[in-house]
Amino acid sequence: MKQMLLVAVLLGAPVPSLAQGSPSPQTQTMTPPSSMGRWDEHRKLREKMSRQDEARSATARQIVPKQSVINDFAACIWRQTPDKARAALGTAVDTPAEHAVLRSIAQFDACIDAPYLSGRSGELRGALAENGIHADQGRRARLAALAPVPAVRVPIAYGRAFVASFSSCIAAADPAASLALLATTVGSSDEVAAMRAMAAALSGCMPEGAEYRVDVRDVRNHIADALYRMSEVSGA
Repeated sequence: MKQMLLVAVLLGAPVPSLAQGSPSPQTQTMTPPSSMGRWDEHRKLREKMSRQDEARSATARQIVPKQSVINDFAACIWRQTPDKARAALGTAVDTPAEHAVLRSIAQFDACIDAPYLSGRSGELRGALAENGIHADQGRRARLAALAPVPAVRVPIAYGRAFVASFSSCIAAADPAASLALLATTVGSSDEVAAMRAMAAALSGCMPEGAEYRVDVRDVRNHIADALYRMSEVSGA
């Protein structure tokens, strides 16, 4: 559940200040008249740094949420090698089998231009599940027909095991709202609003006395995985 490395921060070294003071008469006599070239170079350097800062700011405004990049990659996996996607979603969460197949998928270079794809297991698995649902009208129809079940507070746990059980409870308690969540754009205000619309399920599934700051993206990914499993046809 570690964050993937996506952004490098560039820190400009401070420009050293020039020592202040009056030169001695002897120094004034021996030093030829200055053309102020050093100060001109300093000005050009500051202007260059300013342009670089503006360019970095513009680039930062254009950064796409990393989950969107992973979602696009997952959509390509479904198109290029759907058996790999199904194999990943058929493994138990947070097991060696899951990690092995997800690692294999991440190395499928036909779906990405970068040298590698790095991320959390839940991010890639959630993206595969979400794309699997979006691409299959039959799955969406089965999910739309599901009746909600009463929320039962999940046991207190830690790490991904808790998020997975918590999200599974939410998906079962409110499948319609969970499906609506997957229809929103990643990182949008609609996504946050859709999560808030499931307040009753969120509260009903929370362990008694527990405090959990909801990571919208993490919960969404695990809700997608839960919905995918709920949409499976028995014996198919």
